[in-house]
Amino acid sequence: MDDEIEYADERPGTAAVRSKVLGLGLSLPPSAMSGMSGSGAALREAEESKCLGGEVTLILILEDGSEHNLTVETSHTVEFVKERARTEVLRATTSSLELKLDDKMLMGPMSLRDYPDIVAGTAVRLHCVVSH
Repeated sequence: MDDEIEYADERPGTAAVRSKVLGLGLSLPPSAMSGMSGSGAALREAEESKCLGGEVTLILILEDGSEHNLTVETSHTVEFVKERARTEVLRATTSSLELKLDDKMLMGPMSLRDYPDIVAGTAVRLHCVVSH
């Protein structure tokens, strides 16, 4: 799938300008794109990769000390991860579950990529706090 679309801006009274839409809400004229070489291009690729997400392995640590792995996309929400943990790890759907990363509670509506310490291609340890 090609996320780049070229188009010409042909509004009355303006010179035709060819731009590229990068598929992420960004539209850059060729002059801006031409300056992206070396580290600039690498920085752009890294930022696009971060936006698109990727898989992360979550090591869920239960209160009894047992550990369980879940592999999910970083684009998923914390609530999605909690639901998978309830059904696949805890085998209960009625338990209240909170996930902690370094003593910080993860908020349900946030995606995993909203947390800088959760990076695609890595394994992250999360503590599970269960209330019945």
